[in-house]
Amino acid sequence: LDINNVETVLIANFDTHGGDTTVDTALFDGVTTLGLSSSAGTGDTIFSNIVAVTDGTMSNGSADMTWTYTAAAVVGTADVQNLAVSNLAAGAFLANGTETISISTSGVKSTLTSVASNALKTLNISGDQSLKITNAVDFAANGTTVAPGAVIDASSMTGKLTITTTASENLSLKAGSGDDT
Repeated sequence: LDINNVETVLIANFDTHGGDTTVDTALFDGVTTLGLSSSAGTGDTIFSNIVAVTDGTMSNGSADMTWTYTAAAVVGTADVQNLAVSNLAAGAFLANGTETISISTSGVKSTLTSVASNALKTLNISGDQSLKITNAVDFAANGTTVAPGAVIDASSMTGKLTITTTASENLSLKAGSGDDT
């Protein structure tokens, strides 16, 4: 695909062929948001060759979404991946190379199977709808009690948050006003 001067590219993926659908973004110019507008559990989508950190969205479905950034896109130690979610029944989100993933909820409560990055240090969660992350979140470094390697900040979230982390994490957790577990 060659896309110019379009800010948002959303895919509705109900593919039943059993394999992932890959969207090569190398020829996208000016795109600021990528994502799934709706999906079936078999509609797993990979956005590849992303040349700059780009906002994401997942809504109305249960498919996995994987982002493959170019090395130049996620150079450094302060890359923030924004992800908006609404009305998800499942689905994993993977954005390797990003140190912070910031999830915002809106519209309808959501369940994500997992949220991951091989460089993950911070998970920010906000919004007025509940969010459940089914699998334990595994941060890139465990850190120490003085300098936690894992930070979850949901202090501005008003919906309920249900989340676990792997057992080895030295975690800094800030919960929101919802009935968090």
